[in-house]
Amino acid sequence: MKKWIFAFAGVLLISACTNTPPVQNLPEMTFKHLAPIVVQAAKLDVVNKSVTSVEGKEISHRLPTSPKQAMTQWAYDRLQPNGSGGRAVFTILEASTVENKLEKQTGIKGVFTTDQSERYDLTVDGRLDVYDAQGKNKGFATAKAHRYMTVSEDTSLLELEKKWYELLEKLMADFNQVMTENIRTQSF
Repeated sequence: MKKWIFAFAGVLLISACTNTPPVQNLPEMTFKHLAPIVVQAAKLDVVNKSVTSVEGKEISHRLPTSPKQAMTQWAYDRLQPNGSGGRAVFTILEASTVENKLEKQTGIKGVFTTDQSERYDLTVDGRLDVYDAQGKNKGFATAKAHRYMTVSEDTSLLELEKKWYELLEKLMADFNQVMTENIRTQSF
């Protein structure tokens, strides 16, 4: 009986020490609030050709919304096929998030200093090709955007996720502006 009491007390003690990490609900990243871009094609295909090339530094999977997800969402929200034949192909050429560790102050000075500890580089690159019903390329438009930020060593995980989301939002606004301008200069 005493063993059960001690075991029960131990379980209560351990469970009292654990906290559920706070959950952050960030909004879904969409582009539906923007006017659609009408493309003279019967259908839209989205193709991902981005590759992870930076050894161990690619961390897109850690972001609340990855650059690849944002690019795919952009294509489906903004590009509206409205033609009797042919197809539009939006190709994701790059959608990456790279983390680089920064040097921090060491020694006594380092104890009293809050340094920037990581730099995050986000890059997106996309291409829209429009083909007629016979498969002939009628034209294309491209856009590439890059942004980065550094964070201090005392940044919490919730703060970091929010900063990643905000950085990706700004990056996609840059991409959207350039791609929209480049599409409008084409005759497709």
